[in-house]
Amino acid sequence: MAGLLAGARIAEFVFWPTARGWGYVRFATYPPWQALAAPYVVDVVCFSLGVWLCRRIPRRLHWLWVNAAVVLVASPAIDSIYNYFMAFTRGGDVAGILMKVGPVVTHSWFLTTTVCYLLGSFRVVRPPASVPQVTTVGVQAP
Repeated sequence: MAGLLAGARIAEFVFWPTARGWGYVRFATYPPWQALAAPYVVDVVCFSLGVWLCRRIPRRLHWLWVNAAVVLVASPAIDSIYNYFMAFTRGGDVAGILMKVGPVVTHSWFLTTTVCYLLGSFRVVRPPASVPQVTTVGVQAP
């Protein structure tokens, strides 16, 4: 979608898994950096939504929590981190971002989001803190 909005033409769109990967978009011309970066912005949005949701799902709905944790927390984090590290060996869209916007911005984005993914994942799996009970000793009710 970001590529189309930026004026790029899509030559091939594959949604299902293939020998090449889990699905991909091949542009007719080299896409703008916004089109290359869009999936990683979506990963951050999904991850943030997932952390927010997982922290609010009651423990009795464990099945719902597990699904939200896998689809909305683990999957976007793994996707971003995997593609960042694979950019150094096989290229890909992160390598394209690196060439278009430069190493400082690209590495800063991915290192910052990786730290946030790790901290957010810890917040999801960590049991909620117990709230201390406040008692009133020696105070009479009005």
